[in-house]
Amino acid sequence: MKKHIPFVLILFCASLLLAQTAKPKFIPNPAGFVYVPTNPNNPKSYSFYVMVEPVKNEDFRDFIAWLYKQNRLIDASQSLSCVPSDVKPNATYSILSSPTAIKLYGEYLSKKLSTKEVRATCRLISEKEWKQMKGPIEGELPSTKNPYGVKFVKNIYEWKIGNSGQPEAFKDINGYIRAGYRFVLTQTPLLP
Repeated sequence: MKKHIPFVLILFCASLLLAQTAKPKFIPNPAGFVYVPTNPNNPKSYSFYVMVEPVKNEDFRDFIAWLYKQNRLIDASQSLSCVPSDVKPNATYSILSSPTAIKLYGEYLSKKLSTKEVRATCRLISEKEWKQMKGPIEGELPSTKNPYGVKFVKNIYEWKIGNSGQPEAFKDINGYIRAGYRFVLTQTPLLP
């Protein structure tokens, strides 16, 4: 029994040493995202990565093609039905009238950005994060250049997670919802 104690002690020390040297890997400067640091004036704030600009129509079309290749025809059909009928096919940014496609696009983008070492999770930006990244009043352009490199588009409202925890967007006087969307990226290191 006494012979086993040094052996167990050596194994324990080796595992501690390995645990200290293994550093989690993250996606450094993910393409299309910018870093928004913690707000020093708000102790409840946190840092995060956010998309530089709203999702582009070209990327949305790639997503629909991916759904078809995955044989997810119902999801592709539902996602296409979220695009308002009067949106021009050559529009720069993807405009949706329902959050259904946004959730599916977030899952797609998460899979696309994940690696063997890191699980990426993309979700719709929240109202709180919008304020932290110094987002302008809906549909307006900010009066100064965004300090983090976030780009805003005039006359494009954006979907956000509201205070209720549900996706919310601007409704016009007729009750129509149409808005662009952008995602926040979180990264979780995967154990080897």
